[in-house]
Amino acid sequence: MKKKEKTKSKKGIKTILYAGVIVLVISGGIWLYNFLPLGMPDGKSYFKPIGERMLLEDEKGQWKYVVRQYSSLEASGDTFRDWDHNSMHMWKYAIAFTSYGMPSLSLIDPENTD
Repeated sequence: MKKKEKTKSKKGIKTILYAGVIVLVISGGIWLYNFLPLGMPDGKSYFKPIGERMLLEDEKGQWKYVVRQYSSLEASGDTFRDWDHNSMHMWKYAIAFTSYGMPSLSLIDPENTD
């Protein structure tokens, strides 16, 4: 009777270990998917000469975000009176990037300047 109890407890321990390994593997996969820059272009793609370079997807996304942010701020008036001064760093960045980023983006990809 004691032998059966020992084999049952060994099977239980093995099951727990296998389940732990599976949880670790799944957790590691989720971490890799969320925190590593998978699917991003190679870093050299950002520094190609203007004739060879195209806008990358993350640059297009950042541009759309900043333009949307600036448009909502611009609609509240050019006097900056209604703008939240606690978020000054956010809207100053939006204005600066929209002003200085547009020429760079239009040089890189003249077909998508709108």
